[in-house]
Amino acid sequence: MANDVLVNNILTQSMIDAGATLLAKLDACAVDVTAAFWLYSEDNQSWKLVIASSMVDSQRPRSLYRRIISINDGLADDVEIVSVNDITAMSPGSSIIRSFRNAIRTSHVAGMRLSSSMIDGVFVDDSYIYRVA
Repeated sequence: MANDVLVNNILTQSMIDAGATLLAKLDACAVDVTAAFWLYSEDNQSWKLVIASSMVDSQRPRSLYRRIISINDGLADDVEIVSVNDITAMSPGSSIIRSFRNAIRTSHVAGMRLSSSMIDGVFVDDSYIYRVA
């Protein structure tokens, strides 16, 4: 089984790489991911990998989490993964996703850092954006 990447209050290259790997695997499985980004919460002093997918609306968040677990279970032992405990599945229509979409559009894994910013009325402490479509 693959190893969970350590997620704490500092965004590491391992976290970025593990998120990119998961996004690539979701794309390969034809999961419709409209947004994917790491989001830091100053209140919780922790990072969450936010994944927005129409699967959340059509099949409930649990279906997306199950798909992620299946992908993680299929990865090689030497690959670091993002645990589902460090992932938040969201609807593409949720307010934070709409805010990001109104301000930023990326269609591919881009890797853009956005810190201490107001986005469409929502304050973002810190984020690392792979995709917002």
